[in-house]
Amino acid sequence: MGAELGNEGGKPAESSLAAADVAPLLRQAMAFHRAGLLAQAAPLYQRVLGHRPDHREALHFLGVLEHQRGDDAAAVALITHAIAIDDRDASMHANLGIALRGRGEIDAAVAAYRRAIALAPAFPEAHNNLGVALHRLGQADEAIAHYRAALQHRPGYAEAHFNMAVTLRGQGSLEAALEGYESALKYRTKYPDALRGRALVLAQLGRFDDAIAGRQGYLTQRPDDIEAVKSLADLLLALDRAADAAAAYAAALEKCPGDADLLNNMGVALVQEGRFAEASEAFAAALERKPDFADAQYNAAVALKRAGRTEEAIAAFEATLQLRPDSPDAHQGLGTLYALLGRDADAARVYRHWQAMAPDHPVAQHMAAIAAQVQIPPRASNAYIRDVFATFAPNFDQVLADLNYRVPDLIAALIERYPVPGRDRLDVLDAGCGTGLCGALLRPIAGRLVGIDLSPEMLGKARDRGLYDALVETELASFMGQNSDAFDLIVSADTLVYFGDLAIPLAAAAGCLRPGGRIAFNLERAAAPEPLGYRLNRYGRYMHTEAHVRDRLGAAGFTVLAMETAAIREQALEPVQGLVVLAAK
Repeated sequence: MGAELGNEGGKPAESSLAAADVAPLLRQAMAFHRAGLLAQAAPLYQRVLGHRPDHREALHFLGVLEHQRGDDAAAVALITHAIAIDDRDASMHANLGIALRGRGEIDAAVAAYRRAIALAPAFPEAHNNLGVALHRLGQADEAIAHYRAALQHRPGYAEAHFNMAVTLRGQGSLEAALEGYESALKYRTKYPDALRGRALVLAQLGRFDDAIAGRQGYLTQRPDDIEAVKSLADLLLALDRAADAAAAYAAALEKCPGDADLLNNMGVALVQEGRFAEASEAFAAALERKPDFADAQYNAAVALKRAGRTEEAIAAFEATLQLRPDSPDAHQGLGTLYALLGRDADAARVYRHWQAMAPDHPVAQHMAAIAAQVQIPPRASNAYIRDVFATFAPNFDQVLADLNYRVPDLIAALIERYPVPGRDRLDVLDAGCGTGLCGALLRPIAGRLVGIDLSPEMLGKARDRGLYDALVETELASFMGQNSDAFDLIVSADTLVYFGDLAIPLAAAAGCLRPGGRIAFNLERAAAPEPLGYRLNRYGRYMHTEAHVRDRLGAAGFTVLAMETAAIREQALEPVQGLVVLAAK
């Protein structure tokens, strides 16, 4: 619970003293103590004890003071001495628990709090502090029970509301935790830790605008909390509010101009804004202060790649691998750039190194097979596809737009030219729907539109479009094989490029379509004959000959209505020639 915990309570209380000779000293010590003048109070308590070594109140209050000064060993000794004289004072046991907890003796602290509650069952501070200790011992349910007891006796106890919220959040009870933080703020409006906790829960609940407002509110009370500024900026960055994130990082850098982490994060925000030159400067500054900062080196490579400074990006990726030899992202980025430049030997070296560092990594396995050109897999593995598109999903649509991606429009044009006869509202399967780029073109003709994909990250983007009646995380051949005669139209845009031999997916599609149904898909075209009818290209996708496509369609029972050659996108500033196909069952 740490820094999130509220105040513990347990202030020293007035006590009448029988001995007239020390009573004035004790009253003055207590007055100084209540005023926070610990240096003035301590000598007076010690003078009382000089006259009367067994003075319970002086021992107790000096023990409390020593805890406040950070000497919990002295506090425990003094309060234990007081309790040994008479153990019937609940506040002494409660304050002993606080000092013991300060020494890390949590079990002993729990025993002290329990004794205090046994003596005074309606002691809210003791219940609250026992809850804190139990939370630290992992006994969350009992901790919550004691927070509730504290609040039963004092409903406006802000610290107990706060501490219960912390424990509830740790249990994953986010709505209840939010209520607890808000109750704490109701009873104490200036409560920075509660504001921070509330903002964290709002972010976990997906209420990001409220979370941002909450963090900004926290920073009005704790403007110098650099970690909170970073947290706000990180949240803004995650929400694609790059300009706001950059402004927040800049504000933090004014207070900590040499912070390498801040400079790196500022660079990431600038990359998202497309301000690549400024981003490169930020990463360079981060690396100047922290030369072994692998994240900053990798991000510098990404910025250079996005800026089209390919040779410099290659050098930065190579430098990243010197710092972090097992980095999958650096291997993939570097191998891709070498492939784009046609430097196949260098790409092969990178992929071999990657596989040596991570033999079980699905992308390393797939790309190393390309480099070796032996034991070419018949299709990309499910694990490879999930891994690639988990990284790709956040920027997928923008990347394809930058590549002049045309597949959805090309497929839609064929479907319009060859409509399914006798059916107006179709049951449509978007097989490999990705982020849902085809959804807007299919929705007008679909009575029911179902999207399937292996990547949960891509499906999340498709879900945001609000176009699909159902979205299912599954492998397409398996799904189609389990849904016989279920659809009138299957569309598969840039998905069958991850299959070598098309026999299995096309046979599954034939079984999934109703009689007269259509399948529309695209492939990358292999211009020259291939022994297998397909080959795996340097980018990890399969290219198919027209003869292979026609053969596998015929074997599955399809009639080809159209098979056209067209530029489907660009790669390395060159058009990629593809096959766009429509076939009927």
